[in-house]
Amino acid sequence: MSNKLFPSFKDNPAAAMSSLVVVTLLLAVVPFFAGHFPGNPIVPGVILLEALAQTLAYGVLRGAPGQRVLLTGIEHGRFRQPVVPGQRVVFEVKPERTVMGVTQATGVVSVEGDVVAQATVKGFVGK
Repeated sequence: MSNKLFPSFKDNPAAAMSSLVVVTLLLAVVPFFAGHFPGNPIVPGVILLEALAQTLAYGVLRGAPGQRVLLTGIEHGRFRQPVVPGQRVVFEVKPERTVMGVTQATGVVSVEGDVVAQATVKGFVGK
């Protein structure tokens, strides 16, 4: 797997995160492809959701050093089409609000501009 981060901030990196984009190329050698599914490999949906959660955590922690993010929820998860080995996958997370330490964000997974998955991701920020 090969990852690149493309953070997007309002005016400067010290500002609150407006969105974060992670681009990865999923190669056929990634272990989960062997069993999901033999002869017809696709990325498990849970991997796509985990990647959205990790993208949120990275963005939140950039502005909160010394903290940690605990995944508290995934809502409205939808899978539109399968992701297969060799595809360039784009994960974009846009935080919407933070209430009582829980940040909620909209996450979208796309391949070649087409939305393949989406969800609302929530994470608690604290020590």
